[in-house]
Amino acid sequence: MKIRRFTKTDAEAASQLIRECYLKLGIGGHTKKGIELQILGNSPENLIKRSESIKYFVATDNFKVVGICGYDKQQIHTWFVDINFHKRGIGKKLLEKVLREAKTERLQSITT
Repeated sequence: MKIRRFTKTDAEAASQLIRECYLKLGIGGHTKKGIELQILGNSPENLIKRSESIKYFVATDNFKVVGICGYDKQQIHTWFVDINFHKRGIGKKLLEKVLREAKTERLQSITT
């Protein structure tokens, strides 16, 4: 597994990963309409647009995107791991990467 910066070419796979998590895990207790809005908000186009202000990182396994997490100057965003890759420490490694990067920017605090 490798963690690297998100690129535009990751957007489709990352969006699909997020969609699967919302549909299969019931994240956040959203209503059906709320889940639809979250999926729409994490479309490939929206991920690319938000990557202009959010520093995203992806975890890959054999070049397949299996996780995504990002941050801005205030908080952590879009922290998801492919449901087939849970319990492997990927989410932890993504968060550690994000926190290290935020520290290099001398951010004093960051929230989830």
